[in-house]
Amino acid sequence: DEAFVVKIIKLFIEQIPVHLEDLRIKYMSKDFDGIAFTAHKMKSGIDKMGITSLKHPIRNLEKPAKEKTDRPLFPQLL
Repeated sequence: DEAFVVKIIKLFIEQIPVHLEDLRIKYMSKDFDGIAFTAHKMKSGIDKMGITSLKHPIRNLEKPAKEKTDRPLFPQLL
C-alpha cells in the first residue's frame, strides 16, 4: 500500500547519508571488507528504488573493495 511505499522511501533517504559517512570512514582506514559490505547494502536499495544513475557507481565501489583493491576512483565516488 502507499503508506508502506512512503515508509520505505523515507527509510532509504535517511540511511543514505549514514552509509556514505560509513564508506568514507572505512575508506580512510582501508577497510575494504567494510566498504564492500556497505556498498552491497546500498546497491540493494539503489536497485530496488530504480535509481539508475547510481547503478554503476555503487558497483564501482563494491567490486574492487571485494577484491581488496584500492582504486583511484574511490575518493571521487565517496
